[in-house]
Amino acid sequence: MSQRQKSSTLLVPLFAALAATFLTPIDRAAAADGIVASIKPVHSLVAGVMKGVGEPELLIGGAQSPHTWSMKPSQAQSLQNAKAIFWIGEGIETPLAKPIATIAKEGAGVELMDTEGLTLHPLRGDHDGHDHGGSDDHADHDDHGHDEHKEAKADDHDDHDHSGHDHDDHGHDDHKDEHSSHDHDDHGHDDHKEAKADDHDDHAGHGHAEGEADAHIWLSPDNAKLMLANIVLKLTAVDPDNGPTYKANADAMIEKINAAEDAISEKLKAVADSEVIVFHDAYQYFEKSFGLKPAHAVVFNPEVTPGAARITELKEEAEELKIKCIFAEPQFDGKILKLISEQTGQDVTVIDPLGADLEAGPELYTKLINNMADAYSKC
Repeated sequence: MSQRQKSSTLLVPLFAALAATFLTPIDRAAAADGIVASIKPVHSLVAGVMKGVGEPELLIGGAQSPHTWSMKPSQAQSLQNAKAIFWIGEGIETPLAKPIATIAKEGAGVELMDTEGLTLHPLRGDHDGHDHGGSDDHADHDDHGHDEHKEAKADDHDDHDHSGHDHDDHGHDDHKDEHSSHDHDDHGHDDHKEAKADDHDDHAGHGHAEGEADAHIWLSPDNAKLMLANIVLKLTAVDPDNGPTYKANADAMIEKINAAEDAISEKLKAVADSEVIVFHDAYQYFEKSFGLKPAHAVVFNPEVTPGAARITELKEEAEELKIKCIFAEPQFDGKILKLISEQTGQDVTVIDPLGADLEAGPELYTKLINNMADAYSKC
């Protein structure tokens, strides 16, 4: 069964609960009050489902990084009054976790990482013993025991040597490194739970559980379609009168995503073997969805400046592999990438997983993944 067929199969029971829901529509503006979305890609999916009913409030816009976002008093009030708050999870919108737990109404928060049927991939970490965070120390991580029912892991995990990896400076609030960048193609998780390890002992400076899942789930179109179903269920629960509209809108969004996915797959065939450098490792869902090679990341924790040794290693990798694309993100300082660019002679271009420069709304999601494909195709 193909991934799209699998996603479609999973969507059927999620939407089935809505089939019998058809009540007289209420005031649409009133129904839209109290719906909040965290980042632009999430907002786009929610706005698409709510089309014709209202617009959700966007919390984190522009070129803000969700990892370091600061909440305004007015936004705190919105969270307190919200009927539904859609967010990815603590791995992305780290500062949002506490407000949802403390000031939001019970049950208002919808953590999309918990969406049923998502394909989850483990966070990738230092796979060559390199120092990505400025430290020269190497900590051994030989025992990577995992709970097979709750963790996303590679099929051939036991075949790889994980000893001698540098994890000293990978501790951070948002991107928790763990695994190698070997190809982890099969991570379907029917229990849809966030990946966790058996052992939660923090290694030196590594403050995260082994085997934790990468939270950039929206960069998989199949995951986005499943998230739409989850959004429909929550919105229908708080606003049943508009349930049929939400479902119809989600169906239309899925068709648009399918069309974009097909076009992108065709476009990226020519660059499937391209080697690229990115600032931080946020793209494996996009890579695996479209058969691209894993990117060479400067850092796995975007809040930690890489050491000089790592920059030198990337320069050597760029020359050896004839890397043609160096991608910067508008949410992070691009000085390091400019330095690598100057040393290698390669231009820096922008790739944006959050849609910083795109207009918020239902069309943003497909524009975002199309723009990312365009950036890769220029390689």
